[in-house]
Amino acid sequence: MQQASSAQAVLVPAQQTHSGRIQVVCGGSSIKGRRPQQEDVLLIHTDSPSHPSSSQGEAHVSHGSGKGVSIVGVFDGHGGKRCSRYAAQHLPDNFYAALDEMNSRLKTEAEKADLVGSALRLAYRITHEDFARMARGDAETARPKTRQRLQEALDKAKAFDGVGFGGGGQGGIANGVGAMHRSFPQPEDTSFAAIRNRMIQQRMSLGSRVWDDGSTAITCLIRGNSVMIANVGDSRAVGSISGRAVALSVDHKPNLPAERARIQNAGGTVTSMMGCHRVMGMLAMSRALGDVMIERYLSQVSPLMCVCVCVCVCCI
Repeated sequence: MQQASSAQAVLVPAQQTHSGRIQVVCGGSSIKGRRPQQEDVLLIHTDSPSHPSSSQGEAHVSHGSGKGVSIVGVFDGHGGKRCSRYAAQHLPDNFYAALDEMNSRLKTEAEKADLVGSALRLAYRITHEDFARMARGDAETARPKTRQRLQEALDKAKAFDGVGFGGGGQGGIANGVGAMHRSFPQPEDTSFAAIRNRMIQQRMSLGSRVWDDGSTAITCLIRGNSVMIANVGDSRAVGSISGRAVALSVDHKPNLPAERARIQNAGGTVTSMMGCHRVMGMLAMSRALGDVMIERYLSQVSPLMCVCVCVCVCCI
């Protein structure tokens, strides 16, 4: 039997602006396909518990403390449901933690101007690192405290711009990877079958202690009359602007020249079979949360797109 999930909420109560009276609402639904379990999760995070909301099934609804920020998102899981659920549950809290920490480090208002976007991108990386620590079988007692986790995430992003983000190079992606990755040699035979077989053999040698779960992540952060879209993977955001459908995100596919170059610089290979390009013969996207077997070749850096909510209806 198909399992359905749905959620809806008022993100910004009705208010009068220079553009007219505006109310921001959201809603979402999903249906389990042929897989044995639902791996996708909807996220609705409202700015205040006083805003009306409801949900059923695999939808996660949470509330902030009145800081003027709401977040809606879709996490399309693969290889299991743990990563998508973990991300939906923890990404909003990681965003607030990153925002507070970065705000305490910056001194001038000019430095703080782009803080929300930087904190959202850092929250993606922190969420991945926290889940990957569990997926690799590390003990929960070994999880660092919040400030240390934030510092580690910032350190891994030092190759990027001022607050830890920017270009699409190798950056800190390959750093801090466990021994199971460092011991894996670059295969001489780069055919799909050869790489796939090597990865399967490596996975079997690790046993059940390692999780295979991964997830895309696409979120819309609503603050005032603006929407900020961040994504990793191939889930999509589309805006309706003046009656026209406008893409608000770009699919992260391994065959894109910049993505292929980054993967190869990290020691990985992009394979192709029947027109489908995959990282190390496994994943058909070049950026994702989780996927610890091949995380050194992936990226959790999320590009940002900003639009005005006054003129745009977003669908993800």
